[in-house]
Amino acid sequence: MRKALLIVAMLLLVTPVMATTTITVNVNPADQHPATPPDGNVVQPVTVSYVTDVNVRAFALDINIDNTNGKPNFQGIRNFKTGESTAASRGYGIFPARFRDFVDATNPDPCYALSTYNPTTSNEPDSANTGMGYPKMIIEMGTLYASDANKPAWSATLFTFDVNNCGATGIFHITVGADTLRGGVVDANGSGITANYEGNNVNFACTVPNVVNEAEAAATADIINAGFALGNRTTTCSNSIASGNVISTNPAANSPATCGTTVDYVISTGSCCVTIFNEVGTAEATATAAWAGQGFTIGTRTADVNCAQVNNITSQDSTGCIALPHTVNYHYGTQANEPNIVGKTMSDANATIIAAGLTVGTITYEPNGLKTALTVDRQSPPAGTVTCSAVSYVVDTNCLYVGRVFSTYGTNTFTVTSAMVGYWNNLGRPNCWCCASQKRGNGIYTGGSAGKTDISDLAAVKNTNNYGKGDTTSNACLDFNLSNKIDITDLAICKNTNNYGKATGSGPPCQ
Repeated sequence: MRKALLIVAMLLLVTPVMATTTITVNVNPADQHPATPPDGNVVQPVTVSYVTDVNVRAFALDINIDNTNGKPNFQGIRNFKTGESTAASRGYGIFPARFRDFVDATNPDPCYALSTYNPTTSNEPDSANTGMGYPKMIIEMGTLYASDANKPAWSATLFTFDVNNCGATGIFHITVGADTLRGGVVDANGSGITANYEGNNVNFACTVPNVVNEAEAAATADIINAGFALGNRTTTCSNSIASGNVISTNPAANSPATCGTTVDYVISTGSCCVTIFNEVGTAEATATAAWAGQGFTIGTRTADVNCAQVNNITSQDSTGCIALPHTVNYHYGTQANEPNIVGKTMSDANATIIAAGLTVGTITYEPNGLKTALTVDRQSPPAGTVTCSAVSYVVDTNCLYVGRVFSTYGTNTFTVTSAMVGYWNNLGRPNCWCCASQKRGNGIYTGGSAGKTDISDLAAVKNTNNYGKGDTTSNACLDFNLSNKIDITDLAICKNTNNYGKATGSGPPCQ
């Protein structure tokens, strides 16, 4: 009965006294969260606090939301004290408008724990459209305490309530003021206090933060702090955003969106390009398998004659970091097709061999008399062979001695060098020594001026200055059968019907 009388006394309207008491509505956008269960709406927690320099016995407050479009309303109230103010739990826990419905004066404490017992008014003529589910709320909170040690603090939070946007976007103003019908703010003497009231805005149109290129942890914190919930997380590669950083958000950065709604974001997995392997010098099968394993498509293969890299990659058209999909074209080494060099001069033959991708092998000089002097008589391997072997060939020297100038069948002329003669000397076959006065005519060396071998030539070969001379003796004549001196066999060769009397220009020459 004592408590009931105190509450009635608190609600008496008396002349206000001068004091400083401020009631404040506090809104923290970072506390916004989706409604539960998710329905596309946003819930904004709001706290109501006070600061005073007098002993306030009771509060009677009107709290309203500017919902001109009829959308936001109150969804719930919590974090309020119940019961008497004690040293261990000080505050305003007596709710006069609901006291008679919930509190048994003889045993009030269990009643304070009821979930339906809260500071909002009920059963009042003007409260039919107030409270949860409406844009207006009337609050009555009072305090009882046995001694000053138990009285409420000079400043504290009275309670928290939620505002549901009900699909609305934009900024809505929340006001707080005295409910004069119920006494407003009353001091310990039951006198009315003229208080200050500070409202606030609740913003249901937040701006998506720009978190592009931020590390995921920092970006997600920024999204939440901006008043949004985290949505779908997806990943993709990026050549401009480092791995683990945000590529984009949906809604896009800096765009307005309903506070508390979800923001989807995309995380970079790293560069989209692939650094292609350099496979030059690698076996073709190994190289193409490696490229395919990197995700590349194998394109055009081109053969190059390259005996140092047969069946290996000789070049590739793709290098560096390449975005997929990409096709790799390449060249590979093959053996050469040996060219035909028969009949070519030595310089032309060498150039042709090198141009074909081969190397010049052994060069052999032979006085075969079958080709123009110092041209290729035959080659090995034969022309057309697919090979990487060095190309060797035989040069037809005809009959040579140092300084000898003569014609081939009376046409092309050349001068014999010491290198040519030295080749045959090294073989131990000096079979191309001739008398300095001899001429090349019809394939035999003549001693006179006739255009064919005649009696004078035979006499010259037989004369005492030549016949029987050793090959190294001055003016020694040709030894046809390698006996190291001119003998009867040589004379018989010169006299036979294939040479004796042959017209100039005929061939083959006598060797």
